Amino acid sequence: MFKNISSKIKGFAPFFLCLGILASIITGIVLMVKGAVAGLWICLLGPLASWIFSCLFYGFGELIENTSIIVKNTTKAESGTKGSTTQSKRAKELKKLYSQGKLTKEEYDEAVENLAVLIDED
Repeated sequence: MFKNISSKIKGFAPFFLCLGILASIITGIVLMVKGAVAGLWICLLGPLASWIFSCLFYGFGELIENTSIIVKNTTKAESGTKGSTTQSKRAKELKKLYSQGKLTKEEYDEAVENLAVLIDED
């Protein structure tokens, strides 16, 4: 029911536009036949109001859709997948340097400890 609500809202906008235009024209004609001057104003301004309302309705659907995209992207960025990949590469690089003898045991242990601190901060 509430899945993909943004496209449902955007889909209803043209429906409400047509319904509003039709209702305002019918109401305006009925009032003009009865002799009310307001019927003319309803015929003229009703479709305009319907169009404005449908634009706002469609815009609200767009707003929900874009907000959902932003939340999804922010959640991915905060999950740390990119950072953990970088840290994993760094750990492999440290292991490789240590196995090649380019790092001493003390340097390797200190670097691994610093890397663990970075992981804990995330």
